[in-house]
Amino acid sequence: MPRSQRAVLVVVIGLAVLAAGWVLSARMRVERGNKTVAVAVDYNLLVELAAMSGTDTVEALKQMKAAGATHVLVREQSVGDLIDERKVQICEGEDFAILVPLPSVRKRVLDQLRARLPGGVPYTGPSADLKLDMSDYRTLPPGPGIVYDNLRTLDLLRPMGVGYREKAVEDAGAAGLEIVARPIAEMALTKQAISASLDGMAAAGSSIAVFSGLEVYGVHDLVKYAGEEMKKRGVQFGYVEMAKQFGDDKLAAAMDYGIIRCHAVAQAEMVKVPPARAVERFVKAVRERDVRLCYLRPYDRAAGSTRLLY
Repeated sequence: MPRSQRAVLVVVIGLAVLAAGWVLSARMRVERGNKTVAVAVDYNLLVELAAMSGTDTVEALKQMKAAGATHVLVREQSVGDLIDERKVQICEGEDFAILVPLPSVRKRVLDQLRARLPGGVPYTGPSADLKLDMSDYRTLPPGPGIVYDNLRTLDLLRPMGVGYREKAVEDAGAAGLEIVARPIAEMALTKQAISASLDGMAAAGSSIAVFSGLEVYGVHDLVKYAGEEMKKRGVQFGYVEMAKQFGDDKLAAAMDYGIIRCHAVAQAEMVKVPPARAVERFVKAVRERDVRLCYLRPYDRAAGSTRLLY
């Protein structure tokens, strides 16, 4: 390689290193600017633990708060969750599907579905125009709901997020704990869908997002929009260390690295880690890696204990 080309290459590499160093420096300045540490407990696991020990959920949450918890993590419900809980009824015709939420979740579910999958037609009740057997008429509530003209739509609906369990939001408020939302990003594929998901977070009173599943908002081509929308709404991104999610680095960059670094121990690993070792891991994460959100899964589920062990 001629000397002139080597000189140019050295300059280019040097500029790249400087640029990388500047980005890293900016990221570290932003992350280290916030020294508050939040301790959040998983709501779903706590509900199981409380039931096994015969403890009221709110009382269990209050015990967690007394032990040091500041937040509770609440996962967004999917359509599949609500179908399994029989809070959403599905009826299939020859070439369409009808989805009818029960009154307790109706407004939330329909608002989310209209925004996230806008191809549906409003449903108000059984009609002769619908190709259904009479037996289907007897099982369908009067509505309202949504009709989709493609049975394959059901496959898309099941994993789709539709906001947060009202009982979880109420329990957190009664216990005096703030909510860390766990939005489902997999089916939030449009700007409208991302906005609807963020609306769901706002309705739950949460301003911190620790994504549930394998990816974050906008992983395909809407990362910049997602980051700008989150910043505009004052939503902070809970970046889970050592648990890679698709698009997390890009979303962090789109938010100018205004992230909350989060440390968690997987449930499968948690049962193998002695309590003292778990405490050591979290303390080390806070002191050495600027972790500002500790995601705790309760211990001693079989023993019926609700102690935080932190």
